Amino acid sequence: DAAWQAEARSAWQKNPSQTRPQFLEGLVPLEEYLDGSGLMVFESADMLDSLRIADLAGEFDLKPWMVGHGREYQRLDSLAETGLGQILPLDFPDAPDVDGNDRDISLIELRHWQAAPENPARVIESGLPVVFTSHPHGSANALYDNLARALENGLDAEAALAALTTEPAKMLGLDDRLGRLARGYIANFIVVEGELMTESPVIREVWIDGRQHVLGEFEPPEVEPAGKWDLVMKTGEMGDIEAELKLSGKAPVLSGEFVVMGMPVPLAEARVSGKRLKVRIDGAGLGMPGNINFSLDIDGERATGKGSSPMGSFGLSARRTSGPDNDEDSA
Repeated sequence: DAAWQAEARSAWQKNPSQTRPQFLEGLVPLEEYLDGSGLMVFESADMLDSLRIADLAGEFDLKPWMVGHGREYQRLDSLAETGLGQILPLDFPDAPDVDGNDRDISLIELRHWQAAPENPARVIESGLPVVFTSHPHGSANALYDNLARALENGLDAEAALAALTTEPAKMLGLDDRLGRLARGYIANFIVVEGELMTESPVIREVWIDGRQHVLGEFEPPEVEPAGKWDLVMKTGEMGDIEAELKLSGKAPVLSGEFVVMGMPVPLAEARVSGKRLKVRIDGAGLGMPGNINFSLDIDGERATGKGSSPMGSFGLSARRTSGPDNDEDSA
């Protein structure tokens, strides 16, 4: 319809004496895709949906990108024949609780749990253009966790870096100024200590459009805060809110969860610098945008500190009620 309208309008402009063709404004945005100049993206729900999109693209000679679903490995040969670019969510299922409430989980889902972390590597190896996305997560924080899982399951680190930098820039037509470190390019990059491709990379600097932003330096840890802590968040207008912080591992990097109003949320980051514990929590787990950040200055079994959230700033007091659950947590 868009092609017909464009041709009819052109014919009428050359010969206005003929009847003016019907004009449907909603078709105009589609005209830029007729010559392939527009970036078209389809969102696919499953493998059959991907093949339907490929058939549609072939019928109209389109070259869209496809937001995937993580099951591309099921019909990868057929998908590879299309040559269509894939926007792959780094979103893998958790291990099913076969000892609990998920005993009725299907064999298909069990197979998907096993195969999903291999999917990014297999799609890239098929030769298809690939970029990664944090969609459909509520937060991008899960991207690094799942990226680490993909690397453990065959994904090449250089290919992963390309799928996060050069390939997205190319897809968006911005590869002449974004996606790589080069003279004349916009200087957006991060500086990390150690490895980038880990679950919790230690980011030291963030450069945005050539401007340097140095993150807080970490000192060697002087405390081991693993264990359970009772927290009191002093919010002012909302009063005092009781919470619990569960920490495991060994400083400087720990893991654990934050529990408030009966809702447990995994920690996005917990690091020790000197006698200070710095914690970051993804607010999506509590139904709010942004992050909750707070720090605790530890003195024995007690601590005080302050923090901020999308709801405002707050003060903190804390008391450790128990140490690590077992020796493994502190090893």
